[in-house]
Formats: sequence, structure tokens, C-alpha cells
Amino acid sequence: MKLLVYSQAWIALLAGSLAWVSTFSISGDPDLLPIHGLISLTTFSLYGWHKIFAYSKANSEYKLLERYSFVALYPTASKILYTAVAIIALYWYLTGSFSFPLLLGLFGLGLAVFYVLPRVVSQLEGLRSSYIKPFVIASAWAIVTALLPVLQIEPDLNSVQLCLLFGERFGHTLMVAFCFDWRDREMDKKNQLLSISTKSFRINFIACTLALGLAFICRLILST
Repeated sequence: MKLLVYSQAWIALLAGSLAWVSTFSISGDPDLLPIHGLISLTTFSLYGWHKIFAYSKANSEYKLLERYSFVALYPTASKILYTAVAIIALYWYLTGSFSFPLLLGLFGLGLAVFYVLPRVVSQLEGLRSSYIKPFVIASAWAIVTALLPVLQIEPDLNSVQLCLLFGERFGHTLMVAFCFDWRDREMDKKNQLLSISTKSFRINFIACTLALGLAFICRLILST
């Protein structure tokens, strides 16, 4: 189980599952599609490299955290694995019949890289302000797991439905991001990173409630 969680396989399965939920909610077709697999592989590689970069920048205390156990135990194997998966995903995209908007896909990927990049270039660490981070993560997940898979099967879907799908996934992911920020609040304080969660539990709870409310309202409108 630890291997499944800390190798990023679990979050990759989550991304593919959310993409499946998006296509199923629009088409009613329960079949797994290539776009679901492509999203899973890309997520696996990106989050894997994010974990590698985070581990390389962490101090000795944080390197002992369980979340880094996979890259700590298998430093070389993890790099080979995440690189190989990225190559497979790229090859699959180039040779497959994917029709989602390329620019939208690159924008979603760019948002994800925007979050990872400061881990690589220390001079950009200020970009990781936790005030921004939850919104960047939520936007990336909404684009990649909601808009891309839906546009793959329904390229002519109207803009209102697309906005509602985006809002629903954005709200759900934002709530989760706020929860993870609360988990990391002590680390953020030590690293002098500003975040909603370092303010107070009450503010974080209100932010989570508003994010979940956005998701609920969007789903309610979509269902009518």
C-alpha cells in the first residue's frame, strides 16, 4: 500500500478516475478511453518528478517524512521510472487519435509545471506562495481532468456547460488543496511561506466551505 501511495500511483489513478467521471457524466458511456490513460500517465510522471525535486530541496528533518519514502529508498529507480512514463505518455499522445485542444492541454500542463518549477530553481521560490498555490493546483486539475476529457468526446459542447464543469472540479480540488495546506501549515511557517491555513483554522474552514459550495452549485445547475 505504501508503494502504491508514495510512488504517486494512487494520485495517477485518481486523475484518471476523475477524467472518467467527467466523460461519463456528459456521455453516459462507462467505457475507459485512451484519454483517461494518458491523463493518468502524465499525472504519475509529473507528480513523481515534483516529489523528487521536493526531496532534493528538503532539509534533513523533512527528508524523514513518510511522503518521501519512495524517492528516498529508490532514488535512481524513481528517476528512471518517471522519465520512462513521461516518454510513454508523449509517444502515446503523438501516435494516438487525441483531438482535445492542444493549447488548452499545454496551458493545464504549464500550470502544473508552474507549481513544480520553484522546486528546481531556488530563485523562484517566491512563486510558491501558498496564497496562490491552491488556485494554481485547482485550475490545473480542472483543466486536465474535466475540460480535456470532455472536449475529447464532445468537442462542440457549449461554453456554459464547460464553465460549469470547470467550476465543479475547481471547487472540489480547491477544497482538497486547502486541506493539504492545513496539513502543511507548520512547514509553511518554518519556510516563511504565506498561506490561508497559517492564518487560522476558522479562515481555512470558511475557504473550504466556499470552495465546496462552488462545486455543489455548479453540479446542481448541470443536473437541472
